[in-house]
Amino acid sequence: PFYGGMTIQGLLPWYYEYLHPGKSVELNRCVYNSMNDNPKLVRDNGTERCRTNQEECEDCRKIPKEQVVTFHFTICQKPWNCLNFRSKLDTHRLCREMTHEWYKYRSQLEISWERSGQGNGTHYFDRYFGYCRTSGEKGYTPIQKPYGEALS
Repeated sequence: PFYGGMTIQGLLPWYYEYLHPGKSVELNRCVYNSMNDNPKLVRDNGTERCRTNQEECEDCRKIPKEQVVTFHFTICQKPWNCLNFRSKLDTHRLCREMTHEWYKYRSQLEISWERSGQGNGTHYFDRYFGYCRTSGEKGYTPIQKPYGEALS
């Protein structure tokens, strides 16, 4: 009976629900673990309801990135997929911005290792700092040794 499965997504709810009931607080899902998801679920009969079961739905896709404390890339996909996000739709804005933030941190990490902070790729260079040669995971340039093996 793990909510969310036997991972951190299930362990934490179990810990607070069963071991320490009444000691937790629900955080704003748009600020903590934001996923850029649609605030509404559509039922089989076509009716909609808020994911939070509240009357009014807060649309996490519309909050400024500066308000997001932690971001979950599941819906936007992992940054190393080098996705285009060509659409200028507001529903993709946060994905574009948070992916850019991820690459900015990658660049800063490389600079801290006395590297240039830029790769040789030209795919949306201003967004990916040269670490993407093309769209897709095969277009990504992993962090190079001597600072550890890149994950494959």
